[in-house]
Amino acid sequence: MKQIPDQLQSLLQSGHFLMAEGYYFTLIDGTTLRYGTIDINAGWSHGYCSGKILFRRTSCSWKNDLSVDSMEVTLIPTDNATINGVPFLECVKNGTFDGATCTVERFFMKPDNLYVMGGIILFVGRVGEIEANRTQAIFTINSQLELLNVDFPLNVFESSCGRTLYGVGCGIDPDSELVKRTVTVGNGSTKMMINLNPAIGDFGYTNGMFQFTSGRLNGTRGTIKQFFAQQGFKPLLPLVAAPDSGDTIDIWLGCDKTLNTCHYRFANTHCFRGFPFIPTAEYAF
Repeated sequence: MKQIPDQLQSLLQSGHFLMAEGYYFTLIDGTTLRYGTIDINAGWSHGYCSGKILFRRTSCSWKNDLSVDSMEVTLIPTDNATINGVPFLECVKNGTFDGATCTVERFFMKPDNLYVMGGIILFVGRVGEIEANRTQAIFTINSQLELLNVDFPLNVFESSCGRTLYGVGCGIDPDSELVKRTVTVGNGSTKMMINLNPAIGDFGYTNGMFQFTSGRLNGTRGTIKQFFAQQGFKPLLPLVAAPDSGDTIDIWLGCDKTLNTCHYRFANTHCFRGFPFIPTAEYAF
């Protein structure tokens, strides 16, 4: 049973109230975005932005087992809906909402002044599959029970390292100057090839990461498929738009999960989680 404050109980019993919903997104970098379904900001509290995005969602359900609940939310932004100056749908296609958490709340307000008397949380989950076109985006929100969907056994004995580069257990600081570098986009860059100016040598950035820190692609993250010395690199997936000359990018060294790379490139063999000396099936007799 959901608990509500006494003032909200009185409002509901009066039979005269208005309802609105709030969508609270927390991105993986800690940024919070709040949008409300009411079409005006007057009297709207909790810092929710209204009138810029239209929402349509499927119904909510609550179960007492371990099955993963889900909700499908359709977002239709207006022309002035932006995130840090970048159009909303472009941010969606750039991966801004990948891995974000979403909280859906329903608020109850006085009809005379739209003062929020209280609310209840309808759904909490993680943003899963995203579909976007020129006019709208469709988010599939999965409940937190999705985190229990992991492979078993958790640890697999294989020659390559099982850790995520720069993740928990890897032990490498992603902010270290030894692995991170800021570069600038050069002329002639496309969605599939990013030229650098000035160009740099290849110190092992293939299989590494990149993130734009300025320009219309600001915040866009991805994997470096291949790095070319004195030229630039190819992203694993095409960008939604070609970057402009002068945009800045942070790039990180990559890792092929082998013991030699862990030792000679990162000096991090004490955190290596592979088993390269286990014999293959042909020799295990």
